[in-house]
Amino acid sequence: MMKFCPNCGSLMTSRETPRGTIFVCRGCEMEILRTEDIETIIKLPLYDPKKVPEFHSEDLWINGKRVPYYFLGYYLPQNKTQQDEFSKSVLDFKKGYLNVISKFAEDVVNLIRFKKLKPDIIIPIPSSKKGEISLGHKLLVDYVSNELKIKNGTRILQRWYSVQKSHLASPNKRPIERDHYLSITCKQRLENMKVVLFDDILTTGDTARACVRIIFECGASKVYLITLARTKLVR
Repeated sequence: MMKFCPNCGSLMTSRETPRGTIFVCRGCEMEILRTEDIETIIKLPLYDPKKVPEFHSEDLWINGKRVPYYFLGYYLPQNKTQQDEFSKSVLDFKKGYLNVISKFAEDVVNLIRFKKLKPDIIIPIPSSKKGEISLGHKLLVDYVSNELKIKNGTRILQRWYSVQKSHLASPNKRPIERDHYLSITCKQRLENMKVVLFDDILTTGDTARACVRIIFECGASKVYLITLARTKLVR
């Protein structure tokens, strides 16, 4: 008996039970019970395909460990070329515009659900200043934590001394991975946890790589890196 999922369109598998036939979607995990001529949803879908954002993905290898990396689009720096709407929205996120933060937070939730990452905790990458977490990072992590019912790791990674921002430093004074690694500390153990590490933009990747190393050293079993954007190099 063939049936396609009414939510995502995937072919559903079926099994017979005393209650009737149960159809299961391996895509969005929706379950439907059919008894005679009546169908009842007994498990809601994991995600709505209409709300899944466009995204890019690749694997990063950090200290010999595979780190799946997801980002929503490419960021065009202001001083290089005419910015597109996506790049402007990323800048608005950095400025703390609440409507933009909310939209990106929903995108991150739907991406995590669609990819079935099932993390235990979400942790933001700290800003370059000692002890600071940006408003956008904090609010997005709060939203994702509440929606997915996972732990909020806002204060787990902390920078205990400031480093210069890469885009403001001269080429020979830009902080490298080692500088970030030495300036960031992990405040608690993450034993056997699956962690989503979040940042707004990935440019050189030095900060993200340092944070991934630290998180693994704190006991995490898996790290997923999610950023809103990746800087597109324009010559």
